[in-house]
Amino acid sequence: MHGISKCRDITIAPFFIDRHILFTISEGYLATKHIPFIERRRALCQASLPEGSTIKYIIVDLSRQKGASRMGRIEYIQSLKNWHQQYPLRMYIIYGVNTFTRTAAHLGRPFLPFKVEIAQDFNHALDIIRRDKLGDSAKEQKHYKVADSPKPNQDNIEKLLAFIGSINLEQEGVDSSFNFDEQHPFYILFQSIKLIKEELDSLFDDHKKATENLQNSNAKLQMALSELKQTRDKMVQQERLAAVGQLSAGIAHDFNNILSGILVNPLKVKKIFGVRYAQK
Repeated sequence: MHGISKCRDITIAPFFIDRHILFTISEGYLATKHIPFIERRRALCQASLPEGSTIKYIIVDLSRQKGASRMGRIEYIQSLKNWHQQYPLRMYIIYGVNTFTRTAAHLGRPFLPFKVEIAQDFNHALDIIRRDKLGDSAKEQKHYKVADSPKPNQDNIEKLLAFIGSINLEQEGVDSSFNFDEQHPFYILFQSIKLIKEELDSLFDDHKKATENLQNSNAKLQMALSELKQTRDKMVQQERLAAVGQLSAGIAHDFNNILSGILVNPLKVKKIFGVRYAQK
């Protein structure tokens, strides 16, 4: 056991069952900000193993997991892929999952380089690992039996087509009047389509918010530019007034010098002007 670790909205409790099986209890809401924390905990667990041993199986109890953001799920899957490149995994097993997580796991299976299994509980997860280690064939009698899915009929197909036709990309969610129970032959397909629609709704919502933020930023930028122009115009006007003031002060100074000379030497001025008038 490596102790319970908390990081804001998520709690991770990792345990080693043997040198190759890492069991983790996850609690909280998974977001992008938690991925580096999870990677560090995984690396610490690997570093604690004896030399030559690696984590080959990961079991995760998600019964206390409240959910995950879209980007949180994407980055977590990428984190597992990166880990697999350095320490190859044989299998990733989850249990205690809700419909959403179960569907996401089914959709993600083809894109992961290791096996992904959904167990009923902890003992079932260990049984899956036991059979994988022994290399049991698919025909072997399993400790946990899963009921065979019923074969689809024309009504099932028409209901699925009607559900697909009811999807409106301009509205969030799907038509709630369509309900496929777990025994329906297209249950997984229905849940997958529903999940994809929710992902699209989330993308559209993110795009809408990004567009609104961009418009608000542009409006603020235009306002700032307008205020900057007004400030610049005021500064130019002040500089012009200052230049006129300096020019006026210079002229006044020169005039005062001339006037002062006249007032100080009135007789000399009178004599000069008197001579000039006399000459005329």
